[in-house]
Amino acid sequence: MQTPEIKKLLYTPNTVKPPHAIKQKPLSLCIRVCGWLIIAFLPIYCLLMMEYIHYANKARFATFFIERTPVVLFDLAVLYLIWVCVLCLCKKGWIAVLVFGGGCGILSYVNYLKYAMTGDYFYPWDLIEQAGNVG
Repeated sequence: MQTPEIKKLLYTPNTVKPPHAIKQKPLSLCIRVCGWLIIAFLPIYCLLMMEYIHYANKARFATFFIERTPVVLFDLAVLYLIWVCVLCLCKKGWIAVLVFGGGCGILSYVNYLKYAMTGDYFYPWDLIEQAGNVG
């Protein structure tokens, strides 16, 4: 036998209540804050990574930052400008981090290899020169 409460639940349309708003848990909030910090400081990390890969020496790396502070500040301004453009184009922070961080890592490694082999830096027109030699 069914009780009147069960009958009412079984035969009443729209018996499902909308879910309550889920409160953010502290861990989720912590992860979100860490993500925003990564997004904010990624260009600084990329600049440090690129210069350290290029110099491959802690003393020369530190000397560069001390003696050429205006150049470092200009580099940071350019990196932040590019970072904001990539972030606006991707519209997702994690995709922009992968694109920007991966691009900076690859370009700095290519620059290091070219400088180690030829003594000259990597320039965009190097790609055009090499594209003509491939075909």
